[in-house]
Amino acid sequence: VELYLNQGDELRLSASGSVRLGPFVGASGPDGVDGFEHYSVDSGFKLGALLGRVGNRPWSMIGAAGRLVASEDGFVELIVNDNDRGNNSGAYEVTMSLIKPPK
Repeated sequence: VELYLNQGDELRLSASGSVRLGPFVGASGPDGVDGFEHYSVDSGFKLGALLGRVGNRPWSMIGAAGRLVASEDGFVELIVNDNDRGNNSGAYEVTMSLIKPPK
């Protein structure tokens, strides 16, 4: 599903579930696990954490509960913070609420 936000839109997200991060790390929830940062897409966040962004902005931590505020128009992108997702299994279930700014 593609979701496009306009500048100023706020997206509130909540996530649950579990992702198995390959044979050595074990399972992670949306808040990620400590260690193994060298396997992360963005080492500023825990491995396995749910990250999000709008357009080509830097990644933001979503985790089990977070929000994105669009500083520019663009599509929402969500990822599991793992640069080798080919050996992962499981999923995070994400619920989103869009808040439009007053006009």
